[in-house]
Amino acid sequence: GGTSTAVSAPPCLIEDAPRLSFRGAHLFLPARDQIDYFKRLVRYLLVPMRLNTIFLELAGAMRFDRRPEIAEAWERQNRLAAAGKAPPVPHGEVCGGGTLTKAEVKDLVEYAYAYGIEVIPEIQSHSHVQYLTMTYQEIAEAPAENGYPDSYCPLHPDSRRIVFDMIDEVVELLGPLRYLHMGHDEIYTMAQCPRCRDKTRDELFAHDVNEIHAYLKAKGVGMMIWA
Repeated sequence: GGTSTAVSAPPCLIEDAPRLSFRGAHLFLPARDQIDYFKRLVRYLLVPMRLNTIFLELAGAMRFDRRPEIAEAWERQNRLAAAGKAPPVPHGEVCGGGTLTKAEVKDLVEYAYAYGIEVIPEIQSHSHVQYLTMTYQEIAEAPAENGYPDSYCPLHPDSRRIVFDMIDEVVELLGPLRYLHMGHDEIYTMAQCPRCRDKTRDELFAHDVNEIHAYLKAKGVGMMIWA
C-alpha cells in the first residue's frame, strides 16, 4: 500500500539550447600518458557542457616531418629545464614537454569530431614562438636574457618559410579545416632588429598577419588570431 499524491505543473515552454553558435575551449596538446584523460575530458565534460570547438595548441609538440628539428629542440630544452640545467620553456606544459606523432594528433582530432566538436589547431606565430627561436636562433627579433626570444622577426624570410611549412603539414594532416589559429597575441619584442627598426609596430604586425592570411586563403582556410 500507501497513497500517492498527484503533482502537476502549469503548462510552460522550456528552452534548452546554447545562446552562442561558437563555443570553444583552448587546450594544450596532451602528453602521451594523458591521451585517455583528454578523450574523457571531451566526452564527459566538453560535450555535456555543449561546447563545440577546441583550440588545440601544438607549440613544438607535434613531430613535423618537414621540420623535425622543432620537436627535437622542444624535447631537449624541456628535458634540460626539468633537470635544472636550462630555464623553463614558456608553454612547456604543452604535451608535458614531450611530443606526439602526427598519427596520435590526428587520432585526437578525429575523436573530438566524432562527438561533434570542431578542432582548430593553433600554430603560434610572431609571438609566443620560443619553441621556434630555440630551434632557429637566427629568426629571433632580439636576443633574450633567458635564451628564449619571445618573437620572431616578421621580415626575416626564414620566419615565413618555417610557418608556411608548418601550415602545409597541419592542413595536409587534419584538413579540410575551416580555420587555423595563428596566435599573434602579446608581442612584446618588436622593431628592434636591423630589418625592423625603421618600421612601426603596427606596420610589422599588419605585414605578418596579411602574409599569413593570404597564404591560408589560397588554401581555402580561414585565419584566427587572439584579440
